[in-house]
Amino acid sequence: MCIFVHRSLQPDQVDVNDTYKELELLCFDLICNTRKLRFFCAYRPPCNDSSGQVYLDLLLKCITAYTGKCCTSVILGDFNLPNIDWNTYSCINNYVNSAMLTFVIELGFCQFVNFATRGCNLLDIVLANDPLIVSSVEAAPPLGNSDHNTVKFVLNMDSNCANHDSMDTTTEEYNWYKADFNGMSNYLNTVDWHGMLYSNPSGLSFWSSIVDTLWSAVSMFVPLRKVSHRLTKRNHYPKPIRRLITKKHRLWKWWKCCPADGNAYQMYCDCAAVV
Repeated sequence: MCIFVHRSLQPDQVDVNDTYKELELLCFDLICNTRKLRFFCAYRPPCNDSSGQVYLDLLLKCITAYTGKCCTSVILGDFNLPNIDWNTYSCINNYVNSAMLTFVIELGFCQFVNFATRGCNLLDIVLANDPLIVSSVEAAPPLGNSDHNTVKFVLNMDSNCANHDSMDTTTEEYNWYKADFNGMSNYLNTVDWHGMLYSNPSGLSFWSSIVDTLWSAVSMFVPLRKVSHRLTKRNHYPKPIRRLITKKHRLWKWWKCCPADGNAYQMYCDCAAVV
């Protein structure tokens, strides 16, 4: 198992105790400004016998032990649990499914993937103990020759958390920590609000006047500060590679629309092998 993280994000790998060395699991922290996310990437083999039960117990024990109390935890990977209905959080009555579902419910996790990731089965999941951390999730073409769809999801994070190798740019922002709120309050107390209402009988024009007055107060009593930002330099694939990737995406969508079309599947596989 491996995780590819853009070097600009500067993740911190979490060293897991040797007690859990038999697990296929990786853990790392991603710090964005003052917020920390802990990611677990795991694989659970598709077995529900006694060895599968022991493996799942050890996996859940490890995640529970390393789930941060002061940060958001995100769990993702192939758990091979097609018999859990994530819409209703219910499952067939066996140990592996029940243990996983109990773990998710008791630790307050939400599962965000709502589509099949391999054939007709939902095997790859994204869990988080913050229901608002994931803003969107969608299926994408498999990576390479994999038979699993890629799960693409977007996190609600500060876009400035990456430290890119890039060009610096400077902008001005209001420094609210040094604002003169007393002076602003005195200024607003001198405004003739009744006269403003009389001069702007419509709701829209009155609201516009209020907003203009408030921004005038902000400009007078809140100082500006210069803030440096970095503009990301994007690396692009050569044009022939971009064309192949686009072709692969089109063929994948065609095959998903016509799953019984063997020709569509073969064309997709041929293109994926080239890419």
